[in-house]
Amino acid sequence: MSEGYRAVPPRFRRFSPDDAMRVVLLWGVLTAASLQAASTVEFTSPGALASRIRELSRSLQSGNSPKLPDVWRVQSADGVFSISTAPAKHRAGAQRWLDHLARQLEEYDSPASRAEARSVLKRILARPEFAGNGPPSAWERFRQRVFAWFGRWLARFFTAMGGHSTGAWLVFWLVLIGAAGLLAFWLVQRARSTAGLQLSGAPHDVPVRSWDEWIAAAQTAAQAGDLRAAVQCAYWAGVTRLQAKGMLPPDRTRTPREYLRALAASETAGPFRALAQALERCWYAYIPATPEDFSRCLQSLEALGCQVN
Repeated sequence: MSEGYRAVPPRFRRFSPDDAMRVVLLWGVLTAASLQAASTVEFTSPGALASRIRELSRSLQSGNSPKLPDVWRVQSADGVFSISTAPAKHRAGAQRWLDHLARQLEEYDSPASRAEARSVLKRILARPEFAGNGPPSAWERFRQRVFAWFGRWLARFFTAMGGHSTGAWLVFWLVLIGAAGLLAFWLVQRARSTAGLQLSGAPHDVPVRSWDEWIAAAQTAAQAGDLRAAVQCAYWAGVTRLQAKGMLPPDRTRTPREYLRALAASETAGPFRALAQALERCWYAYIPATPEDFSRCLQSLEALGCQVN
């Protein structure tokens, strides 16, 4: 060492509490990432995961205790899904759970299963209760445009009326109240005129007859020119016939729609639906019945096993 040279110790920055906190946080993040990577196994398809589960099931059946991750992550056509393996870590029922899960994955991955699922979904969405679910029809779009136009017109009207006197406002409200009163009066009169059009559903209102007596009453009413009553009698002939066969409940207070739901998908649902629709048109809606309506009712009764001649 040359003369005059003096070793200088290295200088270090003081280790502050903030530095210690950063080190602890970094260690926690790295530990969590390593645990997450170690506890999750990914599969590229449901079929691949199903094959792995079958291997685990056979291993359990042989008495082994295979090591399982915490989560299986599987990619499918519908997205990426995570499946917890907690039920398989309990010895009791683990093999049954694995077999059930494997079957579900295999059925999901089967093209035939997906086609069947789409077919079932189409049948469900075709039901009447889902008829309103979908894009608006042309009529609904027209109504929306009409309502929007009417709303804009009212907004412009009230804006213009803002500068008028109190007398103009009083005339406007009197006209509005008078129009509302006329509309309410028309609705009340219509309700009164249709009050007697409802179908007599109470037992004391409907005579107790057999189905052939109802047919005779229908034909008598048709010959007298009262086709509306003829259609009603034909409907009750169909109800009585199906009640005699045990296909409808004996409760006579049910509506045609309730009887149709009771028939569900039976073969008699079609002919009875024709009777119910004729009754709703001619009795509820008060649409004049025609000889063709009554003729179709008789054809429906024949389809239900009634003798109309």
